[in-house]
Amino acid sequence: MLLTPDAGTSTPVGAGVFSYGSGGILVSESGIPAAVSTTHARVYVDLSQGHDTGLAIANPANTSTNITISAYQADGVTPIGTSQGTIQLPGNGHSAKFATEFIAGLPAGLTGVLDIASATPFAALTLRSLNNERNDFLMTTLPVADADRTAPSPVVFPQIADGGGFVTEFILLNAGGSLRTTLSFFDNEGSQLAVGKGEGGGSLPMANAPVFSPLPKDYFSAQSVTLSTAMPGAVIRYTTDGSTPTETVGTVYTGPILVASSVTIQAVAYLPGWMTSPVSSGTYTIRGTVAAPVFSPFPKDYFSAQGVNLSAATPGAEIRYTTDGSTPTETVGTVYTGPILVASSVTIQAVAYLPGWTTSPVSSGSYIIWCPP
Repeated sequence: MLLTPDAGTSTPVGAGVFSYGSGGILVSESGIPAAVSTTHARVYVDLSQGHDTGLAIANPANTSTNITISAYQADGVTPIGTSQGTIQLPGNGHSAKFATEFIAGLPAGLTGVLDIASATPFAALTLRSLNNERNDFLMTTLPVADADRTAPSPVVFPQIADGGGFVTEFILLNAGGSLRTTLSFFDNEGSQLAVGKGEGGGSLPMANAPVFSPLPKDYFSAQSVTLSTAMPGAVIRYTTDGSTPTETVGTVYTGPILVASSVTIQAVAYLPGWMTSPVSSGTYTIRGTVAAPVFSPFPKDYFSAQGVNLSAATPGAEIRYTTDGSTPTETVGTVYTGPILVASSVTIQAVAYLPGWTTSPVSSGSYIIWCPP
């Protein structure tokens, strides 16, 4: 369709709406912006995950024109597929096909660009479609990158949708040479959201995920775990309670983490101007036998009351003890919290234990207290 305003009147802003229905039910709609004529354009082509891409080209002139279409990978410079040659459109003519009909040999799953060029102006429209899990035909139109004109800066997306079943996918397309971009998000009050800000050439750079040392695996002794990332200046946050770390959730990493019992550590790295890294997850399983408790002072004869201390060489181990002749276990006996006052003769038995470890052997010590006559 070609709309020409009457002489002396202004040109309206226009849009059409594609609607698709099946069985009397509206399935999908998509707005169609009015196209601006150009001699060189690029459009996004998506053949991944059930998507397809259609391209419509119109000749707004009264005379015929020749149009060439080429395909490139997502880098915009690596040719792919085989062009069908020059397309001749008659005056006010039109051609609409799927990308695979314009370009032969496009691989399944391709995401890339179609380059459209002509010596005289043409108008282009691209349609991205998807058959969902119910085999409904869904569609949306995508913008055309015009190589004849510099795009306005900044580019504003007035609304994004995230949550409640909604997600927002950004597709950035460059019609000319290489570029670097910054993408920022703001809330309703204009405050920048802490979801990351990226700088890159056509994509948002992401911080490198944290690396664990030593590697997560089974160990037979406590480990001192260090976290690092190849991003200078990046901050790392980690969790050990099963929650997912973010830029605001988790403990800020400042030094080695003592892992004395089995645990899963999750960590992310973040840096202003970069997207938060993927979550790194490592499970450390600590196995072994807890060291037996040690008595201080040494069990022997004494001529005065003693304050007996119990300790275990295994970090994080707890100790239980008995003084009534029963054998202590992880659940039997008094939990040791401080020196035991021994004012009369007694035998102390003690064990040390730690989740995921074998309980220590029983340590036994007899203290004989001699009272002067």
